[in-house]
Amino acid sequence: MNTVLLIQQLTIAIVASAIVIPTIQRVKGWMPNAKSVEFISVALSMLIGFGFALYYVEYSLIDALIVGFFSVIGADNIYKLLEEKLKTFSEVKQEGYTEAGSYHD
Repeated sequence: MNTVLLIQQLTIAIVASAIVIPTIQRVKGWMPNAKSVEFISVALSMLIGFGFALYYVEYSLIDALIVGFFSVIGADNIYKLLEEKLKTFSEVKQEGYTEAGSYHD
């Protein structure tokens, strides 16, 4: 698993979300109903996340789509949820692995 790429994708999605949220707040008064606001929010999140990934980081289309998806579902929440689980091998090795069949340096 490429955790560095995952963290980078989540970071880009967080930035995209930081742009989308105030934009939606600004234009939601123009929407006829709540379903329109939800649709525009999802579309705008996907578009901005995808665009950021392509323009600023030059990701492949698949990686850019993943960033767009993370933007839609809330990258900041995903990052918080996975924060402890997103350790590189060197960090785990430095801490020492202490479970059944423990590992120590």
